[in-house]
Amino acid sequence: QYNNNLGGVAVHYYVDEKEIWHCLPDSVHGWHAADEKTSGGGNMCGIAIEIIEDASNRNLQAEERGAKLAATLIHNFGLSISSLKQHNDFYKKKNCPATIRKYGWNEFVKKVQKYLDEFEPKKEESNVIYKIQVGAFSNKFNAEAYVKKLKAAGFDGIIIE
Repeated sequence: QYNNNLGGVAVHYYVDEKEIWHCLPDSVHGWHAADEKTSGGGNMCGIAIEIIEDASNRNLQAEERGAKLAATLIHNFGLSISSLKQHNDFYKKKNCPATIRKYGWNEFVKKVQKYLDEFEPKKEESNVIYKIQVGAFSNKFNAEAYVKKLKAAGFDGIIIE
């Protein structure tokens, strides 16, 4: 903690340009949002990421790493980008994250969304057809019965000897 400036604060992650420190299990409530035990609040429901930078020394690498971590957590917990919050969302008296707010919260959200989009499977635009074999039978009657079952389920099927 820089100059011991966080006192009794307990956050889940610290991020700088080189590393991520996971200090508090995601399943444990932190003490970081200054909203006490507010139901649905940052302390009780949030996972805190502390990106190490200050207003006079913007750390773009740490912000990028923090955006990637945020996207990973949002993806892993099955949340949407709207779940991404600032400390200021829970405690209006604190201009935090000050540096990210100074240079553009929306820019940071776009970075997180960019990483979230990478989790989505890529859509291929092609005329290629992929075929999947679903069975092999030594008895023709069993093969025909299976093709009939596939067609009843809405799939196409052929028998090749």
